[in-house]
Amino acid sequence: MSDVNYLELSGFANPGKKSSHKNPTIISLGDEPITTLRDEIRETYIELADSMATKRHLTGMVNGVEMINNMPVATVDYKKFKIYIPLHEFVDIPEDDEILGTSEQMKINYKAMLTGHRLWSIVDFVIKGIDEEARIATASRKEAMMRKVREYYLTPHLRTGAFKINEGAIVEARIVDTNPSFVTLEVFGLECSVGYNEASYTKIKSFQEDFKIGENILVKIIKLERVIEGKRASVRVEVSIKQAQEEERRHILESYKIASKYCGIVTCIEPYGYYVRIGGPNGNIDVLCTTRGLNVSPKLNSRVVVYVTKIDMKDLMMVGHIVHIS
Repeated sequence: MSDVNYLELSGFANPGKKSSHKNPTIISLGDEPITTLRDEIRETYIELADSMATKRHLTGMVNGVEMINNMPVATVDYKKFKIYIPLHEFVDIPEDDEILGTSEQMKINYKAMLTGHRLWSIVDFVIKGIDEEARIATASRKEAMMRKVREYYLTPHLRTGAFKINEGAIVEARIVDTNPSFVTLEVFGLECSVGYNEASYTKIKSFQEDFKIGENILVKIIKLERVIEGKRASVRVEVSIKQAQEEERRHILESYKIASKYCGIVTCIEPYGYYVRIGGPNGNIDVLCTTRGLNVSPKLNSRVVVYVTKIDMKDLMMVGHIVHIS
């Protein structure tokens, strides 16, 4: 499909249409020329046109979902332009999702839900059409993601033959969605989810509270499946937020001692014990505690004193007793 058809069929103005407005002559008080709104619009247009011509991706925050021709469309404000990204160019339904076996309308509704969940997320996109007069453009997030996957996972170095990202690598990822039981990340063009087991060494009360859409986070690639068959290729990854923190976690644990007492705050109460967060100059850590010998049970956010009974450097955890409630 040509860029013209892409924009017109998406329900927008003509791509590549330049503004008919001309800048008025402005005389400045100093030597530096005055930058007008029209100058800024023109500069942004040139940047968007470069993306359309070279397929270079741009980056912005998803700040809305609008209805165009009765179809939900993601929106990104990029400098002086509004960027529209249609659903079919914004997100894919996971291959193992049962929704794939339903009607086309159900799939559209599901994609609309996924897109709505990604408000505030930071995304890459490639421009497909521009209207300078209306200050709008259409774009494809999926094309930008595909190009990143090709660059980081599928293109070997000419001399060494190594790929940029391999299993065991520590890389930066974007948080694009949070749910009650997992967080969704974009890892250089691939989306994947992380649940409780690989999310954190500390107790997670709520993924929505502990992880913020739009922020970046370090992850470790713990599994990478790369299949290349001629011109066809596929990549799947599994990542761990927790394992990317191993060195820092080990350093924190080494700063504490067994048979010692530390003050902390009760951050979570479970049937099997209390999580008490203690902190120092090296960082915070949660201690799994019992209340042996106490007549009163601590409440959430109680200030307590913890007696450390075990520091496990293999599983990177600390165990103790709550001996006093302040």
